Amino acid sequence: DFQGAIQYLEEAVRKQPKKLGLRLTLANLFTNLSRSEDAIGVCDSAEEMLGSADTVESLMNRTRVLQLKAKVYKRADNGEMYAKTLVEANAMQSRILGRLRGEAAELGREQRRVAADICAELAKYHEQGKRYNEALGFYGEALKHDEKHADSMISLAKLHMDREELAEARKQCMALLKHDLQTETATMMLADIMFRSNEFDEAIRYFAQMLELKPNNYKALEQLILLVRRAGRLHESAANKQGDALRFLRLAERSSARAALDGGYHYCKGIYARYTRNFPEALQELNEARKDGEWGCKAICHMIEIYLDPDQLGEELNTGAMIETDKVKTARELRKELASSSIAPMKLRLYEAYELLMIQHSKTAEQAVGKFTEILNDEKDSVAALLGLSFALRLLKQ
Repeated sequence: DFQGAIQYLEEAVRKQPKKLGLRLTLANLFTNLSRSEDAIGVCDSAEEMLGSADTVESLMNRTRVLQLKAKVYKRADNGEMYAKTLVEANAMQSRILGRLRGEAAELGREQRRVAADICAELAKYHEQGKRYNEALGFYGEALKHDEKHADSMISLAKLHMDREELAEARKQCMALLKHDLQTETATMMLADIMFRSNEFDEAIRYFAQMLELKPNNYKALEQLILLVRRAGRLHESAANKQGDALRFLRLAERSSARAALDGGYHYCKGIYARYTRNFPEALQELNEARKDGEWGCKAICHMIEIYLDPDQLGEELNTGAMIETDKVKTARELRKELASSSIAPMKLRLYEAYELLMIQHSKTAEQAVGKFTEILNDEKDSVAALLGLSFALRLLKQ
């Protein structure tokens, strides 16, 4: 009974107006109920209650209120006020750290962690707005406050990777491993960095070591399959134990009685079958993973790409009646399943263009040219769109 809880807390605040914890609990409840205006009202009243007191404790309490206020604005999608409130909280926390010099070490460490959390939030805000220099600055500031701030190290490594600054990304991954923080994530990122640096053997070795220790780590198994494929070694003999993807699939199956029920296992079997061009088995395995909460969307994407593989196209267009194949119809139905997913809209636009291409009719081929051209206007380096456009123009003999 949320209304009863609200009435209870409001009455408690009236009876104990100086008790900040009650106000913060009430504001959190309003936030969770999406009543952002009420939550902000409670935060404002908490700030008024704290007044202009200048003790370290009162400053710390004001930071707590500002952090909660920022959370409310974020939930309400008010980016401008979210950032403004975080900047205010950051300034407040700087005052606190200045006052704590020479004070109890544990209290200082705790408040530096708070400062690091605020800086990391500001960094993410700027990163989402593609203000990458500001983001790098705030991640750096977070790590000055707390050199073991794992969230900042991972985010900073990912940002450096996105910017192809691989040496800097590697540095953050090594720091995570040094401090024994987020080791699985750091190891996977480090292997990806090695691959991008053309250190194929090292990257494959990293994933192989992870899978020897934890055979049912399907994220690592997925990456191993992709790495071995990119390195052109998927069809190599099983003598190469580190890069033998099939051996690790079998090891995963033997290591857990529940493997056959796990979407990750079927997904990995599916992509292995796809890349070894065993399409019937690939579709069967990916269909098993299709309803899985973690692996389902990616499984559907692979299924669509198998159905819409342009290598299946003939040389001539059909100029008579327009006939859709079962593959095109199935691909369209699968694409519709992705409409409310986290899959990038650009990818869904590509699938729609490939559906038109695969009908192989003069009218739909021309429509496909239009759609591929629109995609390239928005994303000029899209290899999939360039490939589709070239197939469509070849069919049209242009």
